[in-house]
Amino acid sequence: MAHVSSTEPAAPALPLQTLAALLDEVDQTLAWFDADGLLRWCNSVAAGSTGLVSGQGAAAVAARLGAPAAAWLGAALKAPGRVETTLRSPGGQRWRSRVWSLGEGRAWRLQELPSTGTTQAPPVDLPQLLWPSAIPAMVQDAQFRLVEVNDAFCAFSGWPRQALLGRDPIELQPAEDREGNRLAQAESVADWEAQGRQLQIGQALAGQAPVLRRRLLDAGGEERWYSQLSANLAPPGQPARWLSLLIDLSSEVAAREHARRAQDELAHWFELSGTGMLVYDDRGLIVRSNAAFEALVEQVPEVLDDAL
Repeated sequence: MAHVSSTEPAAPALPLQTLAALLDEVDQTLAWFDADGLLRWCNSVAAGSTGLVSGQGAAAVAARLGAPAAAWLGAALKAPGRVETTLRSPGGQRWRSRVWSLGEGRAWRLQELPSTGTTQAPPVDLPQLLWPSAIPAMVQDAQFRLVEVNDAFCAFSGWPRQALLGRDPIELQPAEDREGNRLAQAESVADWEAQGRQLQIGQALAGQAPVLRRRLLDAGGEERWYSQLSANLAPPGQPARWLSLLIDLSSEVAAREHARRAQDELAHWFELSGTGMLVYDDRGLIVRSNAAFEALVEQVPEVLDDAL
């Protein structure tokens, strides 16, 4: 018995150059990163919207999409499986971002979402000039969970928005600070409830709210110091919604620490020096002398003139 077999002709393989030209017509950012997180291919839309160049990593998108987007992409390229989120650029554009495994690397798709007609609008009635400013700002619910942060807060902490929402920012603080700050947080709430106060943001900026001095560890593990002003934005009788403004004190703290260490080193050298030395004030009163000076005289005088 004869057997007749037939097979359909195989579809011709699409040349890589043709495929690349086809993907250039897609109105979305498409890119592929190797296992080291370096860009190896992107379509023309990606090159225009992100400024990416072959061989660059996720940090390169910060100039166009903002530091939080770059931080998220860097983490997504290292994460397993499919990762997806909504990003916001510094100009207020919203993007749907997706990263997934493809071959020996990771693929990235970025799709612009329709404009909502507002720029980074928070879920509460904040002063329009405050939210998009360079001052880090956060909004917390009655349980102190973050419900919104502005771009400046993301840049200050180093964390993308989606990694922050739903968390108590005390989790970002060093472990040794958390218990004390939780107690201070509870005492602050009790004080507000007992006095029936509802500070508005204008009062907080005018100094009628307590100023807290705290520190956090950013996404890179670096210590960042700040002072914090908080105000309850909720109407009377409603669950609290806390707005906090953070003033970066990191440079100031670092400068003071440097000055303290320099002063300690100078004092150490003063005491150990074999040369007799003393310190006097603008009235000529001797306020300090070292051991070498005291060995030269029977009694340290009270005024400079007596020491000469």
